[in-house]
Amino acid sequence: MRVFEDYEGRSVVLTDFREKYILDNHYEIGVLGIREVIEETLASPDIVVDYNFALHYYRLYLNTPFGDKYVHVVVVRDEGVSVIRTAYPCRRIVNGVVIWEREN
Repeated sequence: MRVFEDYEGRSVVLTDFREKYILDNHYEIGVLGIREVIEETLASPDIVVDYNFALHYYRLYLNTPFGDKYVHVVVVRDEGVSVIRTAYPCRRIVNGVVIWEREN
């Protein structure tokens, strides 16, 4: 189990089960360095969206082996604890309520 801190100082847990799930289902995140990109995305996101009972953190990574992609980290509250549900590279941001956005 790993504990990260998000941009507001909240603790976010990545269980060993979820880390294995992410690596098994989204190999690209392993190539990018799962712990490093999750830590960066949570601590310094470009945008955070509230959608479908979860917080969606996005950080844009340029020139990855897969092109320019956002790393998308989905965080849910489970019994009062913020837990990472999944993480993967993507091209689009979900439509939801923007709760935080980096100023340019």
